[in-house]
Amino acid sequence: MTDESAPDTKAETPTEPQEFIAFLLAVNKGRSEKELTAALQKLVEAVQESRKGGKLTYTLNIAPSKADGAVNVTDSIAVKAPTLDRPTSIFFIDEAHNLVRNPANQNVLPFDH
Repeated sequence: MTDESAPDTKAETPTEPQEFIAFLLAVNKGRSEKELTAALQKLVEAVQESRKGGKLTYTLNIAPSKADGAVNVTDSIAVKAPTLDRPTSIFFIDEAHNLVRNPANQNVLPFDH
């Protein structure tokens, strides 16, 4: 005979999946979420400034743990920010094959610096 009034000591199994944001806030004690927030802000700023696209990638690696019923979770954050176009400089080639700012056949006007 069992005592039906005895308290159930088993942990209740959740019926709904855990929300990802709750999990993310637990990874690295919340540091990953803070790093992602900062990375997103910097990426958006770079996209706005360069007028080019960028990419933010969050990767989770989940591997079995030696402990029963546990897994090891590691994460990584990768940002591929767009870069500004670099200006072009025009140079001429002199007789010794050096790059110079003025063509050899053109006189240079003297300027006071």
